This record gives sequence, structure tokens and C-alpha cells, in this order.
Amino acid sequence: MSTSTLISGFENPVLDSLSNFRRLSDVIARPGRVAELPKLIGPQGIYKTSFSFLLTLLDTKSSLYLSDEYRVDSVTKNIAFHCNCSCDVNANKADFALVNGANPIDLNQFNTGTARDPHQSTSLVIEVDAIAASAEESFETKLLLSGPGIQSEQTVSLKGLHTSFVDYLSHRTHAFPTGLDMFFMTDDKVMAIPRTTHVKVAGA
Repeated sequence: MSTSTLISGFENPVLDSLSNFRRLSDVIARPGRVAELPKLIGPQGIYKTSFSFLLTLLDTKSSLYLSDEYRVDSVTKNIAFHCNCSCDVNANKADFALVNGANPIDLNQFNTGTARDPHQSTSLVIEVDAIAASAEESFETKLLLSGPGIQSEQTVSLKGLHTSFVDYLSHRTHAFPTGLDMFFMTDDKVMAIPRTTHVKVAGA
């Protein structure tokens, strides 16, 4: 298949979008919970789960920032076609951002919203190698989550996450309600750490 070929999206756009929206609402309300999204064929260069996320939440009013590795025809043409959104915007103007978790990044470049309009902040879609809602996995990053939606404390493990993300999460400089909501994606799973969550590095 040519990298610029358009592919099909959801088999049933209405039902699949609604199912995705419910699952994404659940993971943002329950930080650290790992969920699966309905399967679909994704374009080359992006996880199927990330593509499913974007098809669910983006529309003509949305703007998307893509880090360099995703600025390829197979990704940009399919997102533009299925979401009909702008995907050529600066980081500080984006509603959503698709980034690779393995690479260093300055997260201060994104819009964190304001006390009056916190909803205008950027939501990050971060692709990593693996995620788990436990400390038992032998992944290099283990985080302790607490706050709204977590009964006491939740441990999550991630593989393929650069320390720049960990540093930001554990030393947030933006006072609530401003900040960044983060969705961590593998090819078949999603987990969220919203701005309301307090994060510590396990063992630190």
C-alpha cells in the first residue's frame, strides 16, 4: 500500500465513536486505568489506538499539532480526510498534540489554558511502547498516582517514556485548573493522566 493511500475509518462511525468516547471518558475520570479501544485499520506511521482516538475526538473545529515523525503523508492525509481538522498548527495553538513518548520534549511549549478558560489547553496523545496499571511489569518508568478518581494510590508502569515527560508530571508548574491532560497510547491500549492527578516517581 502506498504511504499516501487513504484508508477506511470506523466500520460503524456513530456506534464506534460513541463507544470510544465512553471509554476515553472513563480513563480520564479514573487515572491510571488501562482500557482498549475498538480495533480498526490504522495508517502507516501511527498506532491504531491513536488513530481511533483522533477519529473520535477531532472535527472541523479542532486543531492538531504533530511532532516531526508524524508529519508524513500516510498520517496527515488520513487525519485530514477523516477528521477534517487542521494538523499544521504551532504547539501553543493546538487543541490536541500527537507526540512520540520516547523523544525529549519541552512540554512548556503547549497551551495550558487559563484560570478562566482551562478547557482551551492542549490534550497530549503520547505514543509509548507499553503501559500497565501495576508495578509488577519490568518497565523502566513507574509512577505513583493520587488524586480525584483514585481511591488511594495507583501505580502505573510505562515503557518507552522519556524523562522529560516524567519530570513534567512530577514537578508540575501550572496551578490547577490550568495544565495538560495526557493520554498514553500503545497500539491497542490507552491510559490517561489528567491535570488533576498528583504524580510521584516510584521509589524516589
